[in-house]
Amino acid sequence: MKITAMTRMRHQLRRMIQQGAPDYGDKALPVQAAEALVERENPRDLLPYLDFEDGYCVRDDGQRPQIGFGLQFSPLMVAGKDIEEQIEALITRAPADTVIQFVAHSSPAIEDRVATWQARRLRYCKDPMLQELVQRRSQHMLNAAQNNESLLPNERLYPREVHYFAFFTLTYDGDPEHPGEIRSWRHTCDEFRQSVLGAFSSMGLGPALINEHGARKILRRVANPQMIPGELDSLETGEGAFADSVFDKRTRLRVKSTGSVEFSDDQRSVEVVPSRSIPTPTSCGSTCPATCSAS
Repeated sequence: MKITAMTRMRHQLRRMIQQGAPDYGDKALPVQAAEALVERENPRDLLPYLDFEDGYCVRDDGQRPQIGFGLQFSPLMVAGKDIEEQIEALITRAPADTVIQFVAHSSPAIEDRVATWQARRLRYCKDPMLQELVQRRSQHMLNAAQNNESLLPNERLYPREVHYFAFFTLTYDGDPEHPGEIRSWRHTCDEFRQSVLGAFSSMGLGPALINEHGARKILRRVANPQMIPGELDSLETGEGAFADSVFDKRTRLRVKSTGSVEFSDDQRSVEVVPSRSIPTPTSCGSTCPATCSAS
């Protein structure tokens, strides 16, 4: 028997009068749960970063306050035993509970690099054929980077921009209500940061301290993996609180009618490779190959 709209309305009215539970259908509760999750949970709460001031990123691991700083450096193609010894000495001088991370970040955001190459090739070039050749090469590089394609068939040649970083996170174990202890700890952090800069410079790594703009840029690339890095950088305004600027507005979650939760920008697929095991202790040359390869 076909149920008409009037019959359905009478059934709903009868349930309301009898104070029965309204019938939302099989998919109503999942949709409501998903909407509640999106409304109550803020992506910024997933990260420990609070603010950026005086060259430090202020963090909170849930137990103790922390500050951190980062360096971008140029790796050495070949390094001797003395480089490994200098890095080990630097680790030894670090304050207690300091976390040191060496990172190599590969990104398809090669627009700036290609633009620089193209400008230099065309600066004194007057030949129309060579100019067209430069334009085609530039576009081929950009297309390969954006579409994750190889530059040559049957080869694994993917254009990437690679940056090398060293991050240092320092933990405060003193009394958070004692100004004297805080000033003393901050002075220790400043001295350690200067010693790190000096050590990296003496090793010929050309270190550069990461400022607030650089920290935002790095975190935005990590927290918005579904977006093209070059496009993501162009959307960075540098306004607002540091923690609020990490996630782009297109990374916000939305709820579909089926109850599934997706990114607002879901045109690209993202594969996440988690790391759940702590690496076993090894020598310094093995733990930071991005910095040196002992010979």
